[in-house]
Formats: sequence, C-alpha cells, structure tokens
Amino acid sequence: PSAVGVGAQQLLAELCRKGGDLAGWEAALLAALRLCVAPPCPLRAAVHLQLAKFYEHRRCDLAAALRHAQATQLHEGVAASAHRQARLQRRLLARGARGGP
Repeated sequence: PSAVGVGAQQLLAELCRKGGDLAGWEAALLAALRLCVAPPCPLRAAVHLQLAKFYEHRRCDLAAALRHAQATQLHEGVAASAHRQARLQRRLLARGARGGP
C-alpha cells in the first residue's frame, strides 16, 4: 500500500471531521481504504476501525459498522475487535426486535 497516500487520506478525513464535513470524512476514509489493496495490512485494519466508528456513531449504520469491525483485528487486537463486533451484533438484534432504527 502507499503509506503516504493512506496517511494523506487519513489526514484529510481528520480535517473533514473537525470541520463537520461528514461526506468528506466518509469519502476520505473510503479513499484511504481503496489505497490499501493488499491484506493483511495494518494500515487497512486501522482504516476499517475508523470506518466502523464512523458508521456506528455518525451514520448510525450498524450493518456497515459491523462489516468494517470484522476487519480490525490487526489494528486493535483480537479481544477488542471481538468485543466491538459483539456489541454491534447486539445492537443490530435489538434494533430488529424494535422494528426500526
């Protein structure tokens, strides 16, 4: 992967986050992920973690958050990744039981 390119996109994502630009934040993180094409790649796992948090807390898209959380082990470790995934799965089940967001 191009570590410089990924780092640049992560920096852009952070600037967008601080500026309140959700669309720019998301686009920059997705661009960073596209630059990490060869798994396993610790940078890829870090970007997946950022996207998991983004989708959980900013977009309230728990399914997308879970998809990204499933690829975070190399960055946050097995236990933390498993904990995040279990929490997201519980929230998805609870949302389904309520019949809405």
